[in-house]
Amino acid sequence: MKKSIFASFIFTLIMTALLIVYLDRSKEEAINDFAKHSLISINASYQAVVDTYVVAATKDYYALMNNSEALQLLMRFKYAGSKKEENLLRGELYRILYKWYEQMKSLHVRQFHFHTHEGKSLLRFHLPYENGDSLRDFRKSVHIANTEKKSVFGFEAGRVYPGYRYIFPILYEGEHLGSVEFSISFEGIEEKLSKLLPLYAYQIIMSKNISVDKVFEWQRSLFSVSGFGENYYIENTLLSKNPNAKMGTALLLKLIQSAKESPDFFTRLSAGENFSVPVIDVDKSYIIGFIALEDTDNKHAGYIVSFGEVKEILDISKHYNSYIFMSILSAIFVFILLVVIIRQVDKLARNQKKLLAINDSLKTAQKIARFGSWELDLLKNKLHLSDEVYKIFGLEPESSEASYEVFFSFIHPEDKEKVVKVYNDSLKDRGEYEVRYRIVKKNGEVCFLEQHGSHETDENDKIVKSIGTVYDITQQVDAYTNLEKFIDLQSSIVILTDANEFKFANKSFYNFFGFESLKRFRENYNCICELFIHHESFFSLQSVREDEKNWIESLLNLSVRQRIVSMLDSTATPHAFNVFINKYDKSHFIVEFSDISESMMQKLHLERQLSRDQLTNAHNRVYFETNSAGIMGEHKKKGLKTGVIFFDIDYFKLINDTYGHDAGDEVLVEIVKLVQSKIRDTDHFIRWGGEEFVIIMGCETRDAAVKMAEHLRISIQENVFKGIQKLTCSFGVAIKEDEETIKAAITRADQKLYEAKNGGRNKVCV
Repeated sequence: MKKSIFASFIFTLIMTALLIVYLDRSKEEAINDFAKHSLISINASYQAVVDTYVVAATKDYYALMNNSEALQLLMRFKYAGSKKEENLLRGELYRILYKWYEQMKSLHVRQFHFHTHEGKSLLRFHLPYENGDSLRDFRKSVHIANTEKKSVFGFEAGRVYPGYRYIFPILYEGEHLGSVEFSISFEGIEEKLSKLLPLYAYQIIMSKNISVDKVFEWQRSLFSVSGFGENYYIENTLLSKNPNAKMGTALLLKLIQSAKESPDFFTRLSAGENFSVPVIDVDKSYIIGFIALEDTDNKHAGYIVSFGEVKEILDISKHYNSYIFMSILSAIFVFILLVVIIRQVDKLARNQKKLLAINDSLKTAQKIARFGSWELDLLKNKLHLSDEVYKIFGLEPESSEASYEVFFSFIHPEDKEKVVKVYNDSLKDRGEYEVRYRIVKKNGEVCFLEQHGSHETDENDKIVKSIGTVYDITQQVDAYTNLEKFIDLQSSIVILTDANEFKFANKSFYNFFGFESLKRFRENYNCICELFIHHESFFSLQSVREDEKNWIESLLNLSVRQRIVSMLDSTATPHAFNVFINKYDKSHFIVEFSDISESMMQKLHLERQLSRDQLTNAHNRVYFETNSAGIMGEHKKKGLKTGVIFFDIDYFKLINDTYGHDAGDEVLVEIVKLVQSKIRDTDHFIRWGGEEFVIIMGCETRDAAVKMAEHLRISIQENVFKGIQKLTCSFGVAIKEDEETIKAAITRADQKLYEAKNGGRNKVCV
């Protein structure tokens, strides 16, 4: 008997220890899971803030590109002949843009910096007397912007300060003048984060190699070692905000020390990935989150550290601790019971104890995760519910009869039909189902639930039982609603879409298109992409390649500067938009359309002016240089050859000498109109210079090009020109060879033109 009692004691002790270990691990997992999801929320807010500054920087860049005075100064600086002239131009640029810089500083733009096309510092508005130093070896973003001529966004070290940098190449009148940089201080990021998530304090810690190792030597005193070790630095607190004001210095130091003492902290810190550290301090609990920063070279640059008091962690810990205490009491009770009962039922008692422990553990897990289980016996029409299902519906366990009808009465009237249909369809299909619906508790509170279910069959394959789970997803729905409210505040058009349909649109969307609701929009369209205007200067559905799944993927394959679309507003007025895309979940994207109509329309107007001959309105050589590659690519895509027709007006100098230059100009204008009326829309008519013209056309054979040239020759010969009556033109024709450049083909056509001239004029030579 004593041996049995001793064995029972040892068994009870071991089982209790295992249960405590299990619960302790479960507690850690639950706390870490909560901390992980909190960090995900902070990271999403942080990414939204950073993307907001991308929009702001892009707008500032377009404003600069519309400042012709500043651009002219940069053009003169590029070709300055002396240091003295450079200094004078630098000072003049500083004076005309200083007030703008002061305005940007109020929006947390700390650094407004111009770079030369060679990658040297041209003018630092934050440090105007420090210039001329080369940035190529220190700033990869500057190197990329000036060699690849594309925008670069991201966190990066600098010679004065690290920061969030938005760098754009400056291209003006066909000249690469350098690049411009807008750098945002962490204060700007922290201010917007604090508005989104005010319960947290924030700090930025930077890797040593992108802070003190990169700045000028006389700047190093502005950095100090952070509390997280000598490999991470913070800026001087006089220059950068510190979370002490929110947390208090003593508490902050205590939390940092607790984080450093957590398991594997320095291993996780050195990994350069997102992680969080939960901390429990007596009667309070906190989460310290680490969001990893990468610089523009995709290398680890530091962390955004968040400090927040979160009572849920303490609640989880207390709940598990109370359960451990109850487990110990239960173990003592079981041991006493085992002493009393006879050895024959000892094994049964231990099995009962195991079942009890498992059941209690399941109840605890259900309570923490806010989900319950249910089972419906279809033969007996009897429903069994776990305690957590009662609590989810706002009832005390076993307080009412567990019947399908009772719990169905709690379902929101608008959702009852949907729930019944989904359940009946699953019975018919004999498969699993999932449905989301609302319930109305007795106190009037509306909650959102997600139900999963399946069915069991007997030996005759008849469904006899339905089983499933119910999840309380109210907090998730509330979080999604808060996201919708945040998006609704944006002045830009913002939608949530899976690239085919979209689930949400903000007020700016409805105001722009004139729709009252998403339902009214869907009566006419499935996707906003259907409204993209097809134009060579904008992205549209015709721009999507065959190997791209949808328009979202196609836009993501473009650079940020190329992601521009055009759409008509409710008054049929066209607008241009920059498109910014961020991942929301596995299948959805948040897409923002930022209106840049004014800048874009000016750009298109300028491009049209530059590519047209001012006298005749024919295309000019600027148009040829800009579009020749695309023209030949289009011909190749259609399986056509590229034909060149080169012609000029016979005895044009004699016309000018006899009738005057005004008459000569009228002849040029009339010939252009005549030729444009005879060629196809797909042909490209270019005034090459003086009285010389070039036509670039797609053709299947050389004879087709010759036939077109002969048709034009006869049309000009038979036309009656105002004032001079008759004139003729001579033509040269060439077909571009596969390995030949288009300019070489034009040269050959020009040679054939001179053959026609020497052969008597008014003829076509091939």
